[in-house]
Parts: sequence; structure tokens; C-alpha cells
Amino acid sequence: MELELSQRNLDYIVQQLRLALRKDIKAMLADTQQPDFITTAEAAIMRGVSTARMRQLARKHPELYPHTKTGDSKQATLLFDRNALLRTLK
Repeated sequence: MELELSQRNLDYIVQQLRLALRKDIKAMLADTQQPDFITTAEAAIMRGVSTARMRQLARKHPELYPHTKTGDSKQATLLFDRNALLRTLK
């Protein structure tokens, strides 16, 4: 038994599939996107504090100021998540 669809119905189905695929791809890219990191100096300027104070805040409240350390030494560079800092400013 063969089902025949009009060109209009086929175009509609293709369009709906494209929209669903685009939505899935956007969600996948959002999940795998790396955070936008900024230096301690840039983070301090955003917060209006010194770089030393920014390091203190990161150590005291790591959940509010998510960061990553680039190195093993005590004075290694800290990189902060820009989007998380913007959320704390609100």
C-alpha cells in the first residue's frame, strides 16, 4: 500500500524536520560550548576591586566566582567565567 502526499505536504514535513534539527543542533552546541574566560585583572575591573581582592573573593566564594587555575604554582593565573561574573553583578 503506497501513500501519496502532495508537494505541499512534503514541503511542510521537510520544513518541520529542518526546524527540529536546527533546535537540536543549537541545544547540542550550547551544551558543549566552552565558557568565556577573562583574566583576573579584567574580572577585577568588572567588579570594581583590586586584583588581590578578586583572588580573595574567588577563594572565599568559589560558587559565586567560578574560575580555573592555569598552573601549579601558588601564584598561577586565575581565569574567571565572564558570564558568571555578569550574573553576580545583577
